Amino acid sequence: MKRFYILQGDKTTAGGLVVDGLDYAFHHGTKFSFLGANVYCPACGTNGVIVPIGPRRKSNLLGKQFALEGDACCCRCHPSPALIASQRQSGDFFEVHELVEMGLTPQGLRAAKPPNINFDERIRVVNPAGLPMAGVPYHIQTRSGEAYKGLTDSEGYSERVYTEIEQQLSVALGGEALARWNA
Repeated sequence: MKRFYILQGDKTTAGGLVVDGLDYAFHHGTKFSFLGANVYCPACGTNGVIVPIGPRRKSNLLGKQFALEGDACCCRCHPSPALIASQRQSGDFFEVHELVEMGLTPQGLRAAKPPNINFDERIRVVNPAGLPMAGVPYHIQTRSGEAYKGLTDSEGYSERVYTEIEQQLSVALGGEALARWNA
């Protein structure tokens, strides 16, 4: 699987424009963008931020993680628009065995329930009227340190969290979740 880096000026599937780039990292003269960077979305008329979707390496450059093709623009659009890379030379590349070790399928999706896992949990975000809220950033961390992050689906659900033993989960939503993604 190949996931190319997003640059300042790249687009989203809704015609959005990546506004922010790193002042110290360039690809052929264009700034690399990062998680938490601003994205202008003309479809909903708001500024969103880049949030991580899918597999990525646990690395950063001076405290910032590069944005990757397929990450999302967290704005008022539902579903959240995906980022489209304008270049095809630089990015994160994953072998199938690496994706499997991350608990993912060869396509980079979360795999079905792992064997020998006894407990699972899923968070649902609803508004005060009880209606599901899609596209809400979440960060869930198990006591053992495994982190799950993403955007709630169309029914307001996070991905399912699996643990071998019963564990208390630390859950953050919205801006607090975004802050944890970049920590």
